[in-house]
Amino acid sequence: MNCVNERAHNLIETALESRKHDLLIIIRNIKGEMNQHGVLNSSMCVNEVCKACVTELNEFSEIILKELQRAHKSCNGKYSKSLSTELTKIFQLHFKNTKNQLASIQEQSVGNIARSMQNSNIIQFNWLEEESQRILPKFKTELSMYADNLHYSTGSTLIARINHAFANRVLFAILAVVFGAVIMLGSFTDSLTKISTWLSGFGQ
Repeated sequence: MNCVNERAHNLIETALESRKHDLLIIIRNIKGEMNQHGVLNSSMCVNEVCKACVTELNEFSEIILKELQRAHKSCNGKYSKSLSTELTKIFQLHFKNTKNQLASIQEQSVGNIARSMQNSNIIQFNWLEEESQRILPKFKTELSMYADNLHYSTGSTLIARINHAFANRVLFAILAVVFGAVIMLGSFTDSLTKISTWLSGFGQ
């Protein structure tokens, strides 16, 4: 898993730096537009910046998932019983790091404005934390499904692979194996008959 962790780290961190740069441009444009309308120091400005950070968390979480799966595939892509747990740990590490960096950007951008608002009920400053708690289970499920699909599509035995091919219908899987065995036995018997005939002819 060290290979996966290292490759995923490089892919994700590179992507994050690029996305952070783009987010800062988006926030700068939001504040510039709010300033033009005379509402820079307003809940509207704070909420728009928070919305941009939440959107980025959702979109970048998808990138973390994709790059993590890509890293695993490039590091032999084999299934293990602990695969889901190990991938989830790596995902959570990068997810938390991303959330913290976005929270820092949010604080630097509109933290002072948010704290200056008398009516804090209309401020969505905690939206980022709430969203992270809401979407994290979804990505854990995605990783669990990835591991399960890998397990069933690359079963460790012939029975497992055939079973998966027949949508886990055990009866069909068993019949397929029996049918294959009959064909192999028939071919073997036919070969023995030919050899026996040849030997008989040779003896004459």
